[in-house]
Amino acid sequence: MQTRHKDEDPAGIRFNEPDLPLAVVVTATRWDEPPRMRHHITRQLMKWCNILYVELRVKDEGGLRRVDERLHILTLPSHPLIPTRAYANLPFVNHVENQWHAKKIMHVVRQTNAKSAILVNFVYYFPEIMRYSLFNARVYVCFDEFPKMWRRRSRGNWLRHAYQSRLMQARENRVASTADFCLTPHSGLKRKLETHARDVRMFFHAHEFNTLWRPEATKGAEHTRKNTKCINVAYMGFIHYRLLDQWLLRILDEPDMQLNLIGPVNSHYDISIFSEHPNFVLHAPVSDEPLARLLSSMDVLVMPYDPAIPEVEVLTSTSKLFQYIAVGKPIISSDLPNLMDFPEGVLVKATSPSDFIEKIRLAYEEDCEEYRVLRRGIASENTWDKRGEQLHGYLNELLGDRFFQP
Repeated sequence: MQTRHKDEDPAGIRFNEPDLPLAVVVTATRWDEPPRMRHHITRQLMKWCNILYVELRVKDEGGLRRVDERLHILTLPSHPLIPTRAYANLPFVNHVENQWHAKKIMHVVRQTNAKSAILVNFVYYFPEIMRYSLFNARVYVCFDEFPKMWRRRSRGNWLRHAYQSRLMQARENRVASTADFCLTPHSGLKRKLETHARDVRMFFHAHEFNTLWRPEATKGAEHTRKNTKCINVAYMGFIHYRLLDQWLLRILDEPDMQLNLIGPVNSHYDISIFSEHPNFVLHAPVSDEPLARLLSSMDVLVMPYDPAIPEVEVLTSTSKLFQYIAVGKPIISSDLPNLMDFPEGVLVKATSPSDFIEKIRLAYEEDCEEYRVLRRGIASENTWDKRGEQLHGYLNELLGDRFFQP
């Protein structure tokens, strides 16, 4: 018997404007988590579509609930009789649960009586949902090197890692091969997807800030920092295994620098290596305008990722990149081979811990109004509204009059 979510709408799925096309967004992420690419794309689609947002295999009660006049959430937990280990390792078991989920999704889709529908699938191991002809368009959004990330779950067992990575890559290949087109923000993933997909397009991350950097927004903070002679360095995002710990610790060795980490800390990450230092500050996760204000109060923003990690090596843009640029601050990154290039004064790469510190100081000293204007111009062309227009263009190119107009 299906378990109802506590906020489930007993009347089933209903939209205020039922004649709008339906977009089914399938993710393994809750809607109420901090916003990431899947949330931003969904919000753009809501401008033109009704949305069925599917939370797949999350640890929650199942059910359907109405969040907005254009948004319903369908939560589908794991099958109660299928252990996670069996799902991860046995293709037949994986197919059985996926098919179970696909039928539940399609049951709700048919209830809407939508005249047209598209599928936007973020789940690389869910090819079963891609095969339904009811969808006018099927899009796969690949924003990470997910199959290779299974090594972290294999607990040092490299034979298991090799098997699971291969299995997961085979599932993603099936998803990509059945998509009308794939979107990815990383050139390395584009090259990989092109071996199976018919059409792969670059689709970078963006920022959601309503107001870009303004001189008056940080005037007081800049005056305070000049008096204290402290360089505020900040990293914003998930605090986990991808970071170069030793590079961040070098910041804490500098008496005139303060390290600010902004975001959620992974439960397996040892934050105590930083917390014993007096010039370290851990900020709770924030988003939207509070995040913009916090980032604006910093001097230099950093992305010290370990390029030896496969899912870091492919990075071309990151979820934070244009958020950093939008607040008008200089950016220092580790030397990521696929990271997109920018003009002088926007982003520079460091090759070692000592080079990292040197470039932070240089960026702080050389920051000027000319560079800030340059960053603001780049940010204005890389908003989520712009990405929404890009996605709308792709769908109209594919579907023409069969779908929607803005």
